[in-house]
Amino acid sequence: MHTKTAERSNEVEISLERAPSDPPQFSDEYQEVLRKLIEELKAVGVNVTPYYDMQAAAAISGGLNGDFTILSKTGSALATIIVAWLHGRYGRKAKLTVNDTEIEIEGSSAKDVERLLKLAQEHQRESRSKLVHE
Repeated sequence: MHTKTAERSNEVEISLERAPSDPPQFSDEYQEVLRKLIEELKAVGVNVTPYYDMQAAAAISGGLNGDFTILSKTGSALATIIVAWLHGRYGRKAKLTVNDTEIEIEGSSAKDVERLLKLAQEHQRESRSKLVHE
């Protein structure tokens, strides 16, 4: 059975919070940082859907707001890319949201992020199992 609920339960939402020393959110420079991140994710096979601020997108080239939805079945490559982004500037943060459970990451290692992604996958499997048995 393939439903929207099942699809949704396979997703992880990632929200990237820029550091105070990063360029402004909708500057060309920071938009390029986000575009490169998306390219890196896609290059390793991560199914990623970026979100845009429509008002900013209309006014400038881009409008990426730093929020993404990804399929959770991706692991170490995704973790490595997130950690590289986090380490790119002191003070960056990433939040993972799985089925309304938020996990905030700051200066973690790729191993830590991969472990959190695995925990997220386990949480999703348990949630799907509960849906099937209800």
